[in-house]
Amino acid sequence: MDSSQRGRSTADTINRKRSSSSLNAPLLPKKRTCSSSLTKREQTPSTYNRIRRRVIVRDYGTPIYKASSCVAIIAALEGCIKGYESLHDRSSMLQRNVSIGNLMMNEDVDNPS
Repeated sequence: MDSSQRGRSTADTINRKRSSSSLNAPLLPKKRTCSSSLTKREQTPSTYNRIRRRVIVRDYGTPIYKASSCVAIIAALEGCIKGYESLHDRSSMLQRNVSIGNLMMNEDVDNPS
């Protein structure tokens, strides 16, 4: 064994990275040019009936994490679930961004909204 090889294990030589040329790896395909993208005339059947909708509402109430009691949190969660079910059943819309900052509650007994 040569002095430069002393102290090296055979695992060091096994775990070295090999270049892609030594693996005969295929080259990546070229990027698609702008002219090869789909045009309006080449729409697929799944895109024919798409409609873009946006519902804009005003914040009402307080965030659910500021509830005054556990009972208020449970009641607010029940109201949120009923609201999301109604949104889905009546308009076939599905709210995807359900997070703690998006769940609002109303503890005002005089205003049932």
